[in-house]
Amino acid sequence: WKPPTRNALIERVSSQVDLANFQPSAILQGLVDTVVWLRSDFPLGQYNGPPPGHYRRIVGMPDYSVPASEPDPIVGDGARPLLAFFEVSGGSFSTYGQTIVHESRKQVLQPIEGGIPIERNTLWDSSWECKRPPVKDLSASFDHSVVTLDQLLAPSPVGHALLDKVRSLLRADADVDENTTGWILDIDLDFFASYSPLLAFLIRKHGWLASSDAEAFAAWAVPLGQMCSQGLEPSTQQTLFSTDCQAATVRQLVRLPFTQDGRYAYPSAAVILQFFRDISSTCEIPEDLLSGLSRLICGLTEQQRLQWALLHADDWWWVMQAQGPHHYSSPEEITAQVGRLEQVLCLFSVPPSLVTIARSMDMYMPEGASDIAEWEVLLLLRRLWPATGVPELPTRLSACTRADAESILRHVTFFPTSRPLPGQQPGPLFARPWPFDSALVFGAASPTDPAAVCEEAFGLEVIPLWVPDRAFGCRPLPDICYELVD
Repeated sequence: WKPPTRNALIERVSSQVDLANFQPSAILQGLVDTVVWLRSDFPLGQYNGPPPGHYRRIVGMPDYSVPASEPDPIVGDGARPLLAFFEVSGGSFSTYGQTIVHESRKQVLQPIEGGIPIERNTLWDSSWECKRPPVKDLSASFDHSVVTLDQLLAPSPVGHALLDKVRSLLRADADVDENTTGWILDIDLDFFASYSPLLAFLIRKHGWLASSDAEAFAAWAVPLGQMCSQGLEPSTQQTLFSTDCQAATVRQLVRLPFTQDGRYAYPSAAVILQFFRDISSTCEIPEDLLSGLSRLICGLTEQQRLQWALLHADDWWWVMQAQGPHHYSSPEEITAQVGRLEQVLCLFSVPPSLVTIARSMDMYMPEGASDIAEWEVLLLLRRLWPATGVPELPTRLSACTRADAESILRHVTFFPTSRPLPGQQPGPLFARPWPFDSALVFGAASPTDPAAVCEEAFGLEVIPLWVPDRAFGCRPLPDICYELVD
């Protein structure tokens, strides 16, 4: 293996930039030298690493001429990554111990930086770490910090000191550095609400789009995926998950909440162990993992047992994996979180040179959270850094008029997604529908007719989508979905 030239690597990376990799591409090209990740902190699922802390890292091409001590990370269809991250110095705010699989968390042994609150979700994934060294001439170093809102908003002096550190790293405060360089604010809307990507497919497939349905599903599917992928399978690789036993093991897992005659089952840890030893008599399963499975199964509600029973055979692969962060936030939670974000951003005296917003609607953003999150964020940005000559905007989104909405959208450019869903083509992008059933914003439009609201507000032709209805044949769903045609 021989490395490419730096120009060849940059040209290739630049030609493949999309939502998933634009940050490392910008770092490699020398456009960005600091990244601060303000991470959400949902209790379910696991995050990408590293955990909250301050780090000095390198992004670069792994040296594939050097023997690897562990398998390389896999990207896409079995390809090895062009770029990977490598630790140089720094560290997390806390010291972590082993992962407690049945509780979906890592042990926190002790805080290192005194007073900084421990994040609620202490579970993160380190499987993307590359064990080969980077190619020196095909690398770039940068500062990387990971923080949560609770940590930034911690009572003084801890929160203030952390926020000052972040502002200093970004050089985003004119009072600190007279030669302040520009900074970019990138907001992914799944910061406010998110499906676990693997569960999003099943949620949409089975129509569990209501917040209560999606949350009920995730409440058991996320911990089950963690226990299966990070606990049961690794501990029984040579027994229950051997080639001869794997299919029977999965079938037994799927049957756990029900008896053979279809009644609800409440198996104890000992009963679950016996079920699996009927498949492989030599299997050894940690007691705490068996207890965790038992508590999960016995705690299922009637709704969750019905969801379990409705899953198809090919659905279970999606469930029995380590799941990403998941929380279907209510409109009130989103509005409150935007307000907390304002407490941080209002302390940046120099506005960003550029603001980018990613809807993350391919696998992440719950449908019912998209509209309010986008409009609340746009209003926040306009209020924090208003354009010259623009009247002051209301503090509450629900109080905005049509003129306010037009001001909010001024100089906003909508770019089509670079990664459409399978089978779809990139198309024109428009503002999300107004999130309130209110005629105040768009004049004479009926508050119960979203089509009229969209046509009045954006001058768009609106075509209702029709869906099958068992009782009435086909019916339109005007309050749920529209196809917008410019």
